[in-house]
Amino acid sequence: MKRTISILALAALVFGFFVAHALSQAKGATTIDKLKPLAGEWTATMPTGETFVNKIRLVSNGTALEESFEGSGHEQMVTMYTPDGNKVVLTHYCSMGNQPRMETPAVSQDTAKFDFSFTGATNLAGAAEPHMHHMVLRVSDDNHFSESWTMQANGKQQVETFQFTRKKA
Repeated sequence: MKRTISILALAALVFGFFVAHALSQAKGATTIDKLKPLAGEWTATMPTGETFVNKIRLVSNGTALEESFEGSGHEQMVTMYTPDGNKVVLTHYCSMGNQPRMETPAVSQDTAKFDFSFTGATNLAGAAEPHMHHMVLRVSDDNHFSESWTMQANGKQQVETFQFTRKKA
């Protein structure tokens, strides 16, 4: 009888382990799900003729997006997007050497426009220092999206918009 109880207890323990593991692997919908289809390589050509390349990939078991952005004559910049409850937050690792953080208001399932506002920064001496202060990301379709970045310096703002097209293989 003791042996039967021990075997049943062991079986229940093993079953519980597998159930717990399966539940930990299950992924519910997150606020960045609408951004996940952006994974891939993109290009943007500015009115000046300058070309930018943008590479986006899913990282951390699909829970975050890493965006690597660079153009000729411009240093690489990386932006990380993560869910935070019903919002999306980003940290922009800027070539200026600071790391602004921004977040959206609550995101709904049909959101195609992500409006990121400044919440703080690391390595920024003061608010007058040049830094990215706002960004609007608009998903048009599976092959097009845009980013409008607002840089702030000494209380003045300058906006630069990039229209990205998916790079064909």
